[in-house]
Formats: sequence, structure tokens, C-alpha cells
Amino acid sequence: MSSRNDVVYVRLDVRGSKGQGKKILFHHLGGVEVVDQISSLRYLLDTIGFLDETRVGIWGWGYGGYVTSMVLGTQQDVFKCGIAISPIADWLYYNSAFTERILGLPTENYKGYVEADATQRARLIKSNSYFLIHGLADTTAPFVHGVQLAKSLTSANILFRYQTYADEGHELNGVLEHVYSSMEQYFAECLSLDPDDTKPDIDQSMVPAE
Repeated sequence: MSSRNDVVYVRLDVRGSKGQGKKILFHHLGGVEVVDQISSLRYLLDTIGFLDETRVGIWGWGYGGYVTSMVLGTQQDVFKCGIAISPIADWLYYNSAFTERILGLPTENYKGYVEADATQRARLIKSNSYFLIHGLADTTAPFVHGVQLAKSLTSANILFRYQTYADEGHELNGVLEHVYSSMEQYFAECLSLDPDDTKPDIDQSMVPAE
């Protein structure tokens, strides 16, 4: 997409990301890392003139899928749509060793668990702006997380795209080509990427002879 449609791909090193420690996330997941995604993109859109602020998407895998869901469920005007792959949704149903190290015990920090629950935020996602992908055999972020997100979106009458893969785990190794093709098609539709709107051909008369 970057080469064919002049898409700018940005990877952000926000607070709480790998290598920065977990202290800033202590007792509060889905906070600063979500705010940083939005504020960073706003800054880039304001300072880089050739970026089209009407066509910005976001995607993530695993925890990144969780952040994507939280971002789209925030009242923001930066991201038009997003793709969440194998996302975590409700931390009460995630690996307790990791979760309790960050959020503490549910009995001690129930408010933190509620605020970090992506299924609650999902009710604020705009229709036709969310693509959920999950493997049915995922043991890292079990499929129940995707089901809970889908249930929350459906109950709020939000239209979304939902794609599942039988017998596939968290990494979706057996269907990666299909996953990436689906992602490319979704972003092409959501961001109105014209397949013919590619970089202009080089004028061969201007190419030095060898």
C-alpha cells in the first residue's frame, strides 16, 4: 500500500510500549498509550503538510488490537477506521499473571479493570469503522475476547466487519496471506484508496541512458 498508493506508515513508540517499563501503566491500562496515539497523530497531521487528515487508519495485533479498539472507542476525530487483530478486550479474562502484575487484583482495583475494559469503550465506536479479526484457536488472547467485543458492538447497533479463522492461533500463521489481503482491501475501502491512484510513471525521456 505504501508503494502503490502513497500511504504513509507510522509506528509510534508511545508511553508504556516495550522497553519503557510498565510503571506508567500501573493500575491503569488503556490510558496514556491511547492518549499518546491520538495526540501523536494530531501533531503529525498539523505539522506535515502532505498528510491527508481525512484518511487516517490504525491497526494493531494483540495488545495493539486492544489499543486500536480503545482508540476508536474514544471520542476523537483523528482515525477514520481501524483493524483489531486477536485483541484483548476484558482483562478479567486475560492471563492473570500479567494482568494482576499491572492492574493488581480485581478486588483491590475494580475501577481500573472497568476503565480498561474495551467492551465498554466499543459502544462508542462509529459504525463501519471497525474490522475485528480473530483466530478461533487463540490461546494468548482467547477467542472469548473477540466474542465480547462483537457482542458489545451488536448490542449498541454498531455495524462492523468480523472475520474469524478456524484452527488458527494468536499469530494466524496459516492464513497470513489472507489476513493481509483482507486488511489491504478494508483500508482501501475505508480510506478511499483508488487502485489507479499510484505514483506517476517516470517520464522515460528524463531517464539517463546507460
